[in-house]
Amino acid sequence: MGAKTIRSKLHIILAVLSAFIVVGTGAAKGAIKKRPPPEHYRIPIDPKAAEKDLLPTPPKNALPGGPLLLDNLAGVPEVHLHQRVTVRLPKDTEKLDEKQLKELAAAHDRATVHTARLTAYINHLNKKKNDRFMELLMEHRPDLAGLPVVMGDACRLKVGERNQFKQAVELFQLHSQMFDMPRANVKSTSKAYWDSYDTARKNDLFKSMDDRFCGAAGMQMLALESVEHRLGLVERLATNHKTDDDKKAATQALTKLAVFAQDKEIRDAAIAVLQKREQPADTALLLHGLRYPWTSVAQAAAHAIIQLKCKDLIPELIKMLDEPDPRAPVIRESKGKKETVLREVVKINYHRNCLLCHPPGNTPDVMKVTPWSEEPPERVIENGVKVVWARIDDLAVDVLVGAVPTPGQPFPSSGGYREFSSPDLLVRADITYLRQDFSLLQKVADAHPWPEMQRFDYLVRSRVVSEQQAKVYEAEFAKLGENMPYRQTAAIALRRLTGQYGGTTSESWRMALGMK
Repeated sequence: MGAKTIRSKLHIILAVLSAFIVVGTGAAKGAIKKRPPPEHYRIPIDPKAAEKDLLPTPPKNALPGGPLLLDNLAGVPEVHLHQRVTVRLPKDTEKLDEKQLKELAAAHDRATVHTARLTAYINHLNKKKNDRFMELLMEHRPDLAGLPVVMGDACRLKVGERNQFKQAVELFQLHSQMFDMPRANVKSTSKAYWDSYDTARKNDLFKSMDDRFCGAAGMQMLALESVEHRLGLVERLATNHKTDDDKKAATQALTKLAVFAQDKEIRDAAIAVLQKREQPADTALLLHGLRYPWTSVAQAAAHAIIQLKCKDLIPELIKMLDEPDPRAPVIRESKGKKETVLREVVKINYHRNCLLCHPPGNTPDVMKVTPWSEEPPERVIENGVKVVWARIDDLAVDVLVGAVPTPGQPFPSSGGYREFSSPDLLVRADITYLRQDFSLLQKVADAHPWPEMQRFDYLVRSRVVSEQQAKVYEAEFAKLGENMPYRQTAAIALRRLTGQYGGTTSESWRMALGMK
């Protein structure tokens, strides 16, 4: 791709961004008016309903675990917000008769109402208290209770930060649309993408934007791009140093890539950048990786610790020599009671669980939803659910929203305010309850019309197990004897960091290093 083509595409990108970022709400309204009116779902809610009765129906067999000694990710259990909604769409709909078309339309309505109802229930619960829905979910769903959910101020961008994050996402969205990544020419296309990105960052639109928001957007949005493309992200993270917050965020992102990236080239590139930085790698992430209940991640964390010469972590490595396997059940106290807990890797389908990670995007602080006219045409779908045309007013300029995919319908484009069929099918990206450790594309059966390869996010769940189950697991770990992989990993890291051989126990290593 030549320089003229790059400049031409960049001018288009900046022009579009000017319309949506500088003009803001007005441009968004103009775009919406050119489209068919969005539909608003009027969901009846019994004011006497118990709070727990407004939670989504959990999937059947919600708590099964995967293989205890996880060698690969094939057996990782999948976590769901609700019972899966499925709409089977024939690839050739032209062959359907009138009856079949009506049945398909009804199935689409049911799938849409399912999300709209859940959105209405969440908003109803959250009116009483911020994050009330998530609190109830953690209280009543054992399969979700052990996820690393963050609530309160910790999961929210501040008012002054929201617009910067929105601009960063818009920048990546439009670049991805302009530079579609053909796999046959990925190196040249990736270079053109990043050259254009660098030029855009120097434009007046983005000069004042903090680097950390671009880093955060890139880490999420480019997580499944080619190795070549993500190496470009590593290079940009290396230069994110406008403020101390930028430096800290970039170090965290690079440490996360050094530990959790599934491609060795990305891990090595992140480590190489960290070696040159004044700021030390993020200790919490390195320790999280060392005790991760999948040995490949633990080994990657140990490798990073060795390459970065993190001698301050020697005491932690020594402790690991006497600790139980991080995958083994442990007893902890919760609400005055003792329970046995098992840490395990789980996966979440990114497209089916939007409302598990983000709250709805149609709340009054984001938009005002009013009838399209005084007597809007309406239709009744089920159980008193009515659908009317709506008018969207008072859009918050600084809140990024995204459409929730509906089963049986193609994925919505990433248009934020600019493209959605209903305000009741949106989530907001400035509030995030869950953050994955890493993501992978995996094949999904019967995916049409969704892509066959879909994104899954991986993270750690702490699952409560019975005493009988715990004994079975403990017996499995007893078979390992001295060959516990985490102890071996810690011992190797100690030898590489110190140049000594201190034995196989924490006591022997403390003696060898003259530690108390």
